[in-house]
Amino acid sequence: MLLVIFIDPVFDFVDERGIFFQKFKEDSQPLIDVLPVLDDVLQCCKDLPHVKTVLCTSIYKVKQFKTDGLENLCTEERGQQSLLDPSKFNLHAIKKTNNMYDLFDANKTTELDDLVDMCDKVLVTGVTSTSCVRATIQELLKQKKSVIVALDAIAHRKSSNNTASSLVNQWNNQGVIIKDAWKSVLHEFGYEG
Repeated sequence: MLLVIFIDPVFDFVDERGIFFQKFKEDSQPLIDVLPVLDDVLQCCKDLPHVKTVLCTSIYKVKQFKTDGLENLCTEERGQQSLLDPSKFNLHAIKKTNNMYDLFDANKTTELDDLVDMCDKVLVTGVTSTSCVRATIQELLKQKKSVIVALDAIAHRKSSNNTASSLVNQWNNQGVIIKDAWKSVLHEFGYEG
């Protein structure tokens, strides 16, 4: 069984009108560009019986992030809104920090644990590679899960390319399975596209 986790496909990160794009402009274009990819992944997962999905979105406190221009990141309803339909996921978990296990609802933590435990492998997708995606991967590695990253289904700011490249090398050294394309991962679970 494969679990696919979608990290923060929310307005403030993946829409040009969102706070992240307003702060970083073209530097954050890869986050905008990954949204249709994430939608494709989700559409393909829904027909695969051995694949479960989790949408992990964020609600942050005002000034939780000290960077000028990001003080209100994911603090308002519009910014927190997922641009992927939450009803299409097996679970929608709402986190309050970078860690996908730091959830507002303890019952959701139990549901998340159950989904993670029932799956042999976990594919992590979403934004940003250098923050919430990284924290999710580290948490899953602590749990001794088999983690997969498809490079075409994660994104970070252009100026973070060196950091992201170093992270991919680090993940590879930690045993994370690195794939160039998400389709190659889903092929192992019956996807024929």
